Formats: sequence, C-alpha cells, structure tokens
Amino acid sequence: MALAPKKPSMPPPLALPTVFPGGASTSRSRLTPKETPPTTVQTARVVASELNGMECDAAIARYGNSLSDFEKEEISTFNVVYYLGQNCENKIKAPIPGGVNGGFDDERGDYTVVMKDHINYRYEVLSTLGRGSFGQVVKAFDHRTGSHVALKIIRNKKRFHQQAEVEIKVLCHLRDRDPEAKYGIIRLIEHFTFRSHVCLTYELLSINLYEHMKMTKFYPMPLPVVKKIGASILISLAFMWRENIIHCDLKPENILLRQPNRTAVKVIDLGSACFENERIYTYIQSRFYRAPEIILGTPYTRKIDLWSFACVLCELASGYPLFPGENETEQLACIMEVLGVPPKHVLDGSPRRGQFFDLSSPDCPPKLVPNSRKKVRQPSTKSLSAFVGVDDDDPFIEFVRLFLNWDPEERPPPEAAMRHRWICDAYVGITPKMPITKKNSEASSRRRSDVSDKVSGVPTLPNINTKKQ
Repeated sequence: MALAPKKPSMPPPLALPTVFPGGASTSRSRLTPKETPPTTVQTARVVASELNGMECDAAIARYGNSLSDFEKEEISTFNVVYYLGQNCENKIKAPIPGGVNGGFDDERGDYTVVMKDHINYRYEVLSTLGRGSFGQVVKAFDHRTGSHVALKIIRNKKRFHQQAEVEIKVLCHLRDRDPEAKYGIIRLIEHFTFRSHVCLTYELLSINLYEHMKMTKFYPMPLPVVKKIGASILISLAFMWRENIIHCDLKPENILLRQPNRTAVKVIDLGSACFENERIYTYIQSRFYRAPEIILGTPYTRKIDLWSFACVLCELASGYPLFPGENETEQLACIMEVLGVPPKHVLDGSPRRGQFFDLSSPDCPPKLVPNSRKKVRQPSTKSLSAFVGVDDDDPFIEFVRLFLNWDPEERPPPEAAMRHRWICDAYVGITPKMPITKKNSEASSRRRSDVSDKVSGVPTLPNINTKKQ
C-alpha cells in the first residue's frame, strides 16, 4: 500500500524565511530569523576551501593571530580543523577567572554566542534563530561539508544534558529506521560536546506553522490545505507510533514546512520525546495542546500526540488556538467548554481530580474559576463547528472529534485515522479500504464506522512515495 500526500498548493505565495528545527519554549514570542548577508556566505565558502581540513599545527601557523591563547591550547585536542573563527572580530576573552564555565557561559548556563566565531573549529555562526528553556539555536555554516545547518546548543546544566541524551537516542533511532527520510521527522546530522555544551546539528528547513500563520495575520487556512498538512503530520505520527515513541510537544511551532509555499511538513524538536516504555516526565506538552490525561495526572501513552494533532488542525483551520487556557485550571475549563464534563471513569483514575472538581458532591461538578478577564467558562457552551466555521456534520469536525476524546482509549491510532473519509483522499497510491456507511446515518454512527477497523498492535506503515511535495 503506497501512500503519500498528493502534490499540494499553498495560498497565497510567500517569501518565507528559514527557521530553526528545535523550539522547546512554550511562549508564543519568537525571535525574527535573520538572513545571512550574501557576502558572509561567500566569505565562508572561500575560507572553507582554504582550510579544507587542515591539521592543527598548519592551521595555527596560518591563522594563529586570530586565535586566543586558550584556543591555541584547545585546538591541539582536534585532529583536523575546518574553521578557526578568523572572520570574527569580537571573540570571547576566555578563560576569565571566576567566570561561569571559564567565561564562556552566562549566568543561566547558555553559551555566549558570537557572530562569525567558530563552534567546534568547524561551524561558523551566522545568525541566531531561536532561544528556549533548553538553550539556543543558531544558523551555522559547516566548513567541512560546505552547507548550512541549524545548530542547537544545549544549556550547560545537568538536567538539560540528560534531556539532550534522550533526544539524541530517539533521533538516532528514528534516523536508523528511516534511512531514506520518508516519514517527515527532522534529520539529526551530528552531535558532539564543545566547551561543556552538548551540541546537535540538523538539516535547515523552512518556516514553522506558527510563524506562517503570523505572517498571514492568522487568517484561517482553507480546509484542503489543512488536509494536506494534516496528512503529512499523520504519516510522521504513524512512524513514531510504530517505533513506540511519544513526541510529547506537538504544536505549530514544532512543525516546519519542508519548502516555502508547500504543504509537506516535518515534525521537529524531540527534546521532550521518549519511548513509551521509558517515560521520564509526568508534566509535558505545551499548555494549549496538552492532553487532559496529563492535566489530570493519569498514565499517558502515545495517544497524547493525537490530542495535540487535533488541536493543531483546528488552529490551522480557524487561525486561533482551540483551547487557549491561561493556566492549568482554565485549560481544563476550555476543554470542558467544548467537550462537556469528563466521564466518571476518566476522573476515577485521576490523583488530581480534587483540584478541579468538587468531590464532596455525588456528581463531582467542576470548580468554575474566573480567569484574568473575569470570565467563567461553562461546560458544553462552545461549538467546535462554530469555532472552525463549518457545519456540525462536516467531515473535518467528524475527523478531529476522533482525537478530542476524554478517554484516550477511544482515540484511533494514526494508520486507522488515515482511512477516515475526510483525509483518505489526501494520499496517493492505493488508498485504504473505507467502510460503507449509510447516507442518513447519524454522525456518531459514521464516526464509529470509520474507525471500526482499528489496527491492533503495531500498525504496518505504508510505503511513502518520496516524490517532492
């Protein structure tokens, strides 16, 4: 069964900047990507051809004037170097007695990035692309390969180092299982440690979906475009599902267009990801996209990513987050506003239910608390179809409701979801067999029928057509 998103079209064409492949920050604010002036790139390529993997002694003899005394000693630990920061005019004056990490770090443990300086005597820093709780990401020129990369520099703190080790493990596993890069996961190129900082390099992609929405003033995307994007994301989720990996932070900022003005995407930032049998954290996911089981403190599975997936699709289709809670309490209230109060069996397994519900009453009503605007959200008062701007029986609403379910066991796995009538025609090749439904049947009956043939165990992934989207 060969499936792949059909060749898409994006309205309207935009000149989109390049952006980084790793944003762990939950904040909506983002640094505006800065493009490298052509002269810098040209200079970098000239230097790359000059060095071409010089031995340390030869590099020092030729570029020694541009090296600090510390670097002349440090460089001796490298067999071959490619770039020494000779284009940089303001190198870090380190080591500094009493300075954090010898003067290379700030008080937060972030590496002090200097434009045009080197990282690992190979990468030339060209611009800052983003910053988050994990550290920072820069656009860099790789003087060994002659290509641009996104370089993620992890904060010099033990817990972030441990988190980076998990990210590397997950990314290497996915890369090994997908050598032809068919399934839309960000590609880890290399990882290394430099001046006590774990560093990762990735392929450089286009803009993320949040920045795209921002550039279009959050104008709703047409549903056919949402379908194409959703089809690409679902392929990535099916692949991670097969490998028993939970992304744990799926959101528009972590989904990048592969190319400007195309709908094929790649899922990025696996800094919070884990194998399902090696779950580390209990409090995960950015708040707007956080599954209710995370808020309620119940055990979670790969199905938390499916909840986030539905939230992302609704946001693309409407221009606004579906559940924009100011805090955890309001987040749950936002969900109840659309889905109503959770079933009793969902609350029974929650160790935190007393924080959000009145357990002294037999029916456990929710504790309704006003937000900062003094608004109290009432359960079952918001229509999902009205929020998106379509009819209640629209196939898109039917599709996202598969995943917006209080009970994670009721959310179908990705490959089964590919068979739904709203999205199945977004794939080329042999489409999955669709169940037959009566035209006059109820919407809920159609939903049950569409996923009645759920795949048990690990789904068999379709062979993805690698044709450019």
